[in-house]
Amino acid sequence: MTSIREFHAATHKRLAFLMEHVASMPAELHTRALQGFGRPTIAKQFNHILFCESAWVDALKNRPERVWDHEESRLATLMGWRRDVADRTVVYLSELPADDLQKLLPAYPDQWVGVPRTPSFILHHILTHTFHHKGQIVAMCRILGHPAPDTDLQQG
Repeated sequence: MTSIREFHAATHKRLAFLMEHVASMPAELHTRALQGFGRPTIAKQFNHILFCESAWVDALKNRPERVWDHEESRLATLMGWRRDVADRTVVYLSELPADDLQKLLPAYPDQWVGVPRTPSFILHHILTHTFHHKGQIVAMCRILGHPAPDTDLQQG
């Protein structure tokens, strides 16, 4: 059976692959705003993906969100953040007893949004959230004239 750690690693591998593709595009395209997307630039999409994973894992630890530069758009910086965010999630998963994945947390931070959820629910949400926005980035790349290669989990 595939574990949440394996899904997380595979998701970040494909996210890194997409970031490498975007890095091959002219830098001005990373911040070109496109109509019809909640986050109108590729850089803002990446930034949002990384912020949400970071914030949700901090919430699972019942810690305040890290200070975050929501306007950061340099791809090299975002790629470094991706590695850091992924590493911090791996540490969280390695410290969490497997039995606790399905237990509601004993406490929730003040910034918690929504009903109480289990760590496995939130971690699954992190992965689906990443793929939702990764799909938007793939569409943006196509609109900008630089179609992305297949970034599906099966390809990695």
